Amino acid sequence: FRLTPDIVDGMGPSGTDGVFFKAAEATLSVLRNNADTLLTILSAVVSDPLYKWSISPQKARQLQQEQTIKEEEEEGDDEGASRPSLLASNAEDDENMNDAAARAISKITNKLQGYED
Repeated sequence: FRLTPDIVDGMGPSGTDGVFFKAAEATLSVLRNNADTLLTILSAVVSDPLYKWSISPQKARQLQQEQTIKEEEEEGDDEGASRPSLLASNAEDDENMNDAAARAISKITNKLQGYED
């Protein structure tokens, strides 16, 4: 995030060189000292199959439209019959999400080790 001039002015005469700087140093020190624990927790959260409880409104609308089309095509069949195809179409999205999560964890690891982009 960026410190706007209004936020810096609110920090008083020392600005970012005072208490803010010391707090940022202490926070980074704690994160670096506990990097293994932090990365383990992040990996567990990313690997959790239930982490994706919410979806974007666009994705929800797309899934509803696909389900409606399938139901119209399969008049009278069970609703569950259309779900496997929806799950199969989402497999690629899940792989992309896992790739993005792996990149994010890699970036966090680099930052905790002191490397910058």
